[in-house]
Order: sequence, then structure tokens, then C-alpha cells
Amino acid sequence: MNINDFTLTAQKIIEKSMLLAKTGSNQAVEPGHILKALIEEAQSIYSYASEKLEVNKSSFESALESILRSYPKIEGGKAYFSEQSNIILQNAANYKSELKDKYISAEHIFISLAQSKDMVGELMKDAGFRKKALIEVISELRKGSRVDSQTAEDTYDALNKYAININERARSGKLDPVIGRDDEIRRV
Repeated sequence: MNINDFTLTAQKIIEKSMLLAKTGSNQAVEPGHILKALIEEAQSIYSYASEKLEVNKSSFESALESILRSYPKIEGGKAYFSEQSNIILQNAANYKSELKDKYISAEHIFISLAQSKDMVGELMKDAGFRKKALIEVISELRKGSRVDSQTAEDTYDALNKYAININERARSGKLDPVIGRDDEIRRV
């Protein structure tokens, strides 16, 4: 698998998962490391999906931490990708083709993790991250766009990422009332 087939965010996920395995004294990069790296590096995608699928993020992340602690520890040596992690990355490449994208992105890895046959896959299914639901959420997030550049993830939901939705704040009652602001009103 060629690293240039991945988006920049997906490359960061792979690098971060290797770092997590190394700092955790784990010899193999396991699916739990990949998921933890995805949560940290693709925070906007993870947050969007967990909000839409009504996942309890705190219990999900604490269960993930216990899975990470359960991996065998070893001193020395260089981290390598376990067989299950290689399968996840290969399945991500298959999802790239299925979704007609040019690069393997964080979303493809996310879907692939949800389909894995280990503790992480079971955790994700139990939490509500199922393949069909994830694909629907990702399609909604992308709004019809495809991953045709290595920086595609940066364009998803850009308006909410870089702007404040005043209408939404007004609906939820989070705007300050105009009453008692005579000086500000005169200036405007």
C-alpha cells in the first residue's frame, strides 16, 4: 500500500497510530491505536458522526482506553502493523473504490474500523457506529463531494468549522438580548 494513496489526514492517522503504539510500549499497531489516532486527528469527522448517531462519547472513549491498556507490552523493537490493522487499511482502500473516491481518507478508515472483527469493531457496533449508518452520515457530511485531493477532509462542514451560525444560536437562546444595550444600538 502506497502512503501517497492516502489523504494528509489519513497519513497523520497512520503516523499517530504508530506513535501511540510506541508510547504505549506495544510492538504491534492494533486497531485500537488506529481508532484513537482517528479520534485525535479527524476530530471534526468523529464528532459529527458521534453527534448524528447519538453516541455517548465519554463512555465510548473510556472503553477504547481500556482496550488500549489490554494490548501486550514489550520493550524495544520497532512497531509494525498487526494483521488486523493491515486488513483494516486494505478494507479502507476497498471503501475508497466503493465510494468512487481518488484517495483513502479518514472516513474510509472509520468505516473499515467499524467493520473489523476484533474488540474495536465490537465496541464501535455496540456504540452505534455501524457501516450503513456511517456511510449515510459521511454522505451527509460531504454533501455530495468526493475525495479528489489529499486535503479533502479540510473542506467538510467548513462553514460550521470557521463561522458562527447566528440563526442556530438565536433558536437555542444563546444570544444576548438587545434590551439594555442602548449605546450599542445607537452606534449600529
